[in-house]
Amino acid sequence: MAKLKAPKGVCSFTHDGVEYEVKRARIDVPAEAVAVALAHGFIALDEAQPDAGEDEQPAEQPAEQPQE
Repeated sequence: MAKLKAPKGVCSFTHDGVEYEVKRARIDVPAEAVAVALAHGFIALDEAQPDAGEDEQPAEQPAEQPQE
């Protein structure tokens, strides 16, 4: 099974007549469904990265300082 991040607002994915429920913005699908899911906006999760929550905000970038 492959772990994918679902596009915002998606609650399920159906492939070859089987429905996969999105839970916490994530979905587990068999390897043969990955290419189709990616074509529909799902994103492959890198298992080396920690599993971040859907509502996590990106880090703020420091404001650029005006150059004199």
